Amino acid sequence: MKAFNNGVGNFWRLYWNKLSVSKNLLSLQSTRTCEQVAKEMHGEQNNRALSPWEYSIDRDDSRFPHEIAVAKCLCKGCIINRRENHSYNSVPVRAPLTVLMKTPCPSDPDKYVLRKNVILIYVACTCVSPM
Repeated sequence: MKAFNNGVGNFWRLYWNKLSVSKNLLSLQSTRTCEQVAKEMHGEQNNRALSPWEYSIDRDDSRFPHEIAVAKCLCKGCIINRRENHSYNSVPVRAPLTVLMKTPCPSDPDKYVLRKNVILIYVACTCVSPM
């Protein structure tokens, strides 16, 4: 890979292939059900919330960071008294994240352009009353 200048080259060498999702966050991934989480309600915030969630990893090698943890709600309803209550709804909460996208340079395919882009990702879930 060729860089436009030394600053981009330094960024590329130091960070591009080295940033990944924390091992602690990866350990929060699970295949548990809403019912299982409702009975336990302990541990990390995502397991103790009224709208529990788990994380999955979204990977894009042309994006920096390459890996982003994305929340997915485990329940359709909310946990009330350790049981799922469908009188309420679990909904994902979105937040903006600034990323860099790598695209080939139009004038030289051996070079790349890094463009700043803001994406919305799901970061957690919350309990809301239905519409």
